[in-house]
Amino acid sequence: MINNGEELNTIAKMLVHSSVSTTEIYARTSVDKVKAATNKVVNNMLTSDNANTELDKIMPEILASLGC
Repeated sequence: MINNGEELNTIAKMLVHSSVSTTEIYARTSVDKVKAATNKVVNNMLTSDNANTELDKIMPEILASLGC
């Protein structure tokens, strides 16, 4: 459901979870979705005035989250 754009809060209510953190345990985001979100962030940053500085700050975290 989350990969189809449904909000985590909505999914939690549908599954009758008392806490969203319970739903987060079961929620899995596809690698393609992570890559698409990363590309969006990077593209937005590359068009900003301080693109290189911001990109340098977050690139290690992005690469680590992708298992690189």
